[in-house]
Amino acid sequence: MLLQSLLINSSPLRFSPKTRIFRNPRTSQMAPPILSLVLPSETGRVLSIQSHTVQGYVGNKSAVFPLQLLGYDVDPINSVQFSNHTGYPTFKGQVLNGQQLWELIEGLEGNDLLYYTHLLTGYIGSVSFLDTVLEVVSKLRSVNPKLIYGETLGNNYDAFTDHKKLYRIG
Repeated sequence: MLLQSLLINSSPLRFSPKTRIFRNPRTSQMAPPILSLVLPSETGRVLSIQSHTVQGYVGNKSAVFPLQLLGYDVDPINSVQFSNHTGYPTFKGQVLNGQQLWELIEGLEGNDLLYYTHLLTGYIGSVSFLDTVLEVVSKLRSVNPKLIYGETLGNNYDAFTDHKKLYRIG
């Protein structure tokens, strides 16, 4: 009952208890259920901004599943997608830039999905991405002032492009 009243009062979607279907009142179309709102985690919601590798277990690939096992609802954003860990002689892949990260954040915000209890960041592959992470922290804290932020530090800080900016975040 409490969940339904929260959804009715805070979501742009309208929930029908009778049909258990969400509808957008502006278009009268059915909307997919937002599981993190329908089945909220008692532990919290985590936005995890870290790397991803095809082979191996680092970054989001190693963080998401254990956090889910602990009861967290985790939304991963991959800062990079590499073939393998950068410790190998070669690696190939893509690096997300700051504009691409911000577009993802705007997409979440546009659907009222930007409420997180925790933010976790890891490998950051570009200066523009790191600058945007600072903006993301500010945006998330404006939505939830009690946001808990933690960064994953590794490789003797080699993964980060500007250590001074990193320490401004916390």
